[in-house]
Amino acid sequence: MDALNYNREQQLVDEYFDKRSEYWYDTYKQKDVNGIVNQLRQTIALRYVDKLSLPKTARVLEIGCGAGSMAIALAQKGFAVDAVDHSSAMIELTKRHAQENGVENRIRVATEDVHGLTFNDQSFDLIIALGVVGWLHDLNKALMEIKRVLKYGGYVILNSTHAHALLNPLSIPFIEAFFRAREGWAIRNSQHKNAIPHFYLAKEFNQHLSEINLRIVDYTIFGFGPFIVMKHKLFSDHVEKKTQQKLQRYADARLPLIRSAGTQNVVLAKKVNPKGLR
Repeated sequence: MDALNYNREQQLVDEYFDKRSEYWYDTYKQKDVNGIVNQLRQTIALRYVDKLSLPKTARVLEIGCGAGSMAIALAQKGFAVDAVDHSSAMIELTKRHAQENGVENRIRVATEDVHGLTFNDQSFDLIIALGVVGWLHDLNKALMEIKRVLKYGGYVILNSTHAHALLNPLSIPFIEAFFRAREGWAIRNSQHKNAIPHFYLAKEFNQHLSEINLRIVDYTIFGFGPFIVMKHKLFSDHVEKKTQQKLQRYADARLPLIRSAGTQNVVLAKKVNPKGLR
């Protein structure tokens, strides 16, 4: 991607999150399908953090801190957190919400681009990036930056989104490629287009991590809905919520097909030395 299109895509992503900044804080309190899935995503990530039993002296980085919900939760567990985002509105919200929750002394907030982080090599014991992967212009470049600033033996928690192909045709690879090509043309010829998120199959995303020596320790596929076909909702809010809850129960019970059909994939991976050293 050339510099002009890269900068324009980043601008579109920043505009999208600047306009929806308050939503990303409120969603962790909402009871609709999006709220339920986002809350479950954070719960799973925090469960992985607890599983690691890291010392409170561990250095933690959250990439894409949004409105600060995860950074605050980590600070409340006793960690000192570097919380970074590329959206100025998100940065301000994280600062404000950290202060409101009395953890501003444990959260250091800064503007960063994950494609080119300013931190030194092997700076962090744990890196968390939720809701970030789908908005990256260059997945490999960003992952290599995450790997670079992560210590050997350190852990990363990421998530990717895989929308149901039957419910969201944009998630079918060749259709997504077509719309991306069209959006690339639009970026070059207009100043008023929207950012388009990327979708990844869980198997595809996990394999990509393994190939750059981020060894998969655990992963969880979950989340159903919203149920939309070509931007039209299939169900009422009440029915949509009930459907999500029922499908999630089936997935938690490891029902074949359903257990791997969720829209979200949260991955816990460890940075390993290619020579086999810790």
